[in-house]
Amino acid sequence: MASLPFFTRRRRAKAESAPARTPLVTSDRHLDARDTWWLLAAYAFVLIPQFLVAPHSERAPWFGIVCLALLVLRGCIASLGWRHLPKPLLFSLVALAILGTWVAYGRIYGRDAGVMLLITMLVLKLLEMRTAREVTLAIYLGLFLVVTNFFYSQTILMAIYMLGCLWLFVATMIGFNRIGSKPS
Repeated sequence: MASLPFFTRRRRAKAESAPARTPLVTSDRHLDARDTWWLLAAYAFVLIPQFLVAPHSERAPWFGIVCLALLVLRGCIASLGWRHLPKPLLFSLVALAILGTWVAYGRIYGRDAGVMLLITMLVLKLLEMRTAREVTLAIYLGLFLVVTNFFYSQTILMAIYMLGCLWLFVATMIGFNRIGSKPS
């Protein structure tokens, strides 16, 4: 220690004597089933117009059923305490999503194919959600999904419906961030 410069010895001694810092925000909070169901309900409401208005219903009639089945599977994982899907199965579901988009549209780029792939990837992201950080990310991605509905319909009714979906996502975020008390 004598070979170190004075300021380095002083900084090291100061660091060794300082108490350990505790992080202000911890991300190890367990996911509550109620919070997860709120998030899944918000996703279901924002996806309904995608399945009815968007061209996915003609090109890939299986698309809506698969997405809703994956949402229900995620709800069962949260409510019943089932184990999360293993990584190889998630990777194969991603490959099937890309393949399904390719079969339906002949490409994986463009407005319709891109939105279909985005929706599928977001639903698959919900399946691997384990931490509070991932819930927050899923809420933000859901808000992005609200905007994609305006690619297909820009009516006043769609705007009012998307305002309701926006309210659901914000309510989900508020409910998830309330620590120590239950939201009304």
